[in-house]
Amino acid sequence: MIRALSNRHFLKDATREAHDRAEAAWMYHGRFADLGAYRAWLAAMYSVHAALGLPAAGSLSDARWISDERVRIAALEGDLGRQTAQPSAHGPATQDWAWGVAYALNGSALGASVLLKSGALGSDWPRAYLSAMKNFATSGRLMAFFDALDRQALDRAAAGRGAASVFDALAQDPAGTGTPAAP
Repeated sequence: MIRALSNRHFLKDATREAHDRAEAAWMYHGRFADLGAYRAWLAAMYSVHAALGLPAAGSLSDARWISDERVRIAALEGDLGRQTAQPSAHGPATQDWAWGVAYALNGSALGASVLLKSGALGSDWPRAYLSAMKNFATSGRLMAFFDALDRQALDRAAAGRGAASVFDALAQDPAGTGTPAAP
């Protein structure tokens, strides 16, 4: 019997290599190299949330996802001690692409929980963003998102491109200086 993958598991499988490249660009043996590298990662995450996450959440037409992205952006601004970029005015190419972007960013809440427990951060490093993501994961909102994702009749190729765009942007800009481009 052939069992169809859920959208969530399809996207996980389809973007595994892109996810691994993004993680490898930032982590050194399970740790950030230093506070500077961690801050650069936070700046890169800010760029991705502002340029891709907020427009994708808006495209999904659900106030919960927009609110979650705004909370993340505010937490990143707090961690960085400044606003580092303006949220993008352009939206994603398609709603399917937006679901993929949202999958990659929301799914990273699981990684945030692991980072907070792992000892990968210095004791005095800022944690507002990771704490906001952990709260998202443990509050039930992450599972609600995954349930909504799995109910979609997605163009999986487009959703996969959306998710990969998040990981590719992070892997290509380990200095956190650029802004990822929409497809």
